[in-house]
Amino acid sequence: MVAVISFYGGQTEPGAFAQPPAAGAQSISGGLYRADRFLVKPKARTEPGALARFHSAQQCKVLQTFPGIGNLQVLAPPEGESVQNLIAKYKSSGLVDFAEPDFVRQLNSTMPNDPKFLDGTLWGLYNYGQTGGTPHADIDAVEAWDVFTSASNIVVAILDTASVIRTKISLRTFGPIRAMGATEPIPSRAPR
Repeated sequence: MVAVISFYGGQTEPGAFAQPPAAGAQSISGGLYRADRFLVKPKARTEPGALARFHSAQQCKVLQTFPGIGNLQVLAPPEGESVQNLIAKYKSSGLVDFAEPDFVRQLNSTMPNDPKFLDGTLWGLYNYGQTGGTPHADIDAVEAWDVFTSASNIVVAILDTASVIRTKISLRTFGPIRAMGATEPIPSRAPR
């Protein structure tokens, strides 16, 4: 079973995931699954054109492709065709490593498993007094993750008046940085 947790890095058709996860859910022995889409992972040596022709013959639409997961694809079945029937067709086609329903799962914990989070190094996210500091002197990240875990439409700005040094990552990610009201970008290095 594949669990697609994040849609980062995939190519998505606009509006493909606007529907709530449990809409039209059906059930099989593996649990609830989406009746409006299913997952296939092409075999490594499958010609993209051959798979595209098979999709077309089945009248399936590719909603999203995940290049980082072996080109895993999320497909929409045509009107009136069952996900189970299509999965059987894809499995017997010889074009895919697997085809399976898009199971509906409930995330029971938003607590990260990052070792630096668990060992208390990231105390600014979750401070329980682990280094002798004040418990709860943090940004309440754990509590916020329980409320909201998607932020695809949010832009984060880091404003630091104590430094004009940019890191390599900010150069690559954000390009020239300008101070508020400035006409020239902030220098890449602190003046010498």
